[in-house]
Amino acid sequence: MAKTLETVKRICAPAARWGAANARRPDGSVNTEAKHHSKDIFNAENIILAMTMLYAGDRETGMQIAYENMENLILEKGLAWDMPNTVTTDTGDATHGHDFDQMMVLWALPLAMVNQTLADAGAPGGLVDSVMKAASDEQ
Repeated sequence: MAKTLETVKRICAPAARWGAANARRPDGSVNTEAKHHSKDIFNAENIILAMTMLYAGDRETGMQIAYENMENLILEKGLAWDMPNTVTTDTGDATHGHDFDQMMVLWALPLAMVNQTLADAGAPGGLVDSVMKAASDEQ
């Protein structure tokens, strides 16, 4: 897995201003045979890639991909509630769909950020417990 993630980090992340490109050729160039796939970003998959990087121990890359992706969608494009399926690697403009619920994957990002599984998060002292205590008078 480490070799795969390093390859994606080396080739696909630099190819996109707003996260990581879906796919590129081994030399980093656009694959024109892949239609738009080599020029676009799948937003939900970028968040999944970010989480994978986080769980693999590459916090800097994981946080960078997640931040850039969300910076484009929320701050640059104002798409907090109707996030597109894909955007371009350069301008971040939507290229496909605003009717997908895939970005619900964001709910898992905080767990990856603190390196917890669902079981960890629900256990005493886990992320959910910590949030619930912080929201109550039990402090």
